[in-house]
Amino acid sequence: MSETKVRAALAAALKTDQQNTFLCLGRLDGRPVMLVRRTNSTNANNVSALGCSLLALSETFAKEAVEGEADYSLVSTRAGSLVTVRVRLEPEDFVLSLGTDGSNTIGAALRAGLDCAKALSELTAKIGLDRPSTAAR
Repeated sequence: MSETKVRAALAAALKTDQQNTFLCLGRLDGRPVMLVRRTNSTNANNVSALGCSLLALSETFAKEAVEGEADYSLVSTRAGSLVTVRVRLEPEDFVLSLGTDGSNTIGAALRAGLDCAKALSELTAKIGLDRPSTAAR
């Protein structure tokens, strides 16, 4: 998938909901692919690594507790919500992390994360793009 297409999909999700503060697409090993944000306070390397770790922890918990696979993880704080979603892109999966400010509900944050992950998956399937490069912006 071209960087332009990834950036456009992430920017559209950021623009759609003014409560979204950042979206970060990363590889399962924690390396960032792309970050879009409203302020410069979000670090792509940290967000990508932490989002990947959170999804991995959720995966382990899901396997142990219900013998399932985690598709997403949620964190709710007074400052806002964090959503981490598995993005299934052939030939590998990615992790999408989304942050919101405190004015959004966790349900709205989850919906935004799932919608963006779906848009990225559909974009890849629709035009058969290669996977994203590793350049975080």
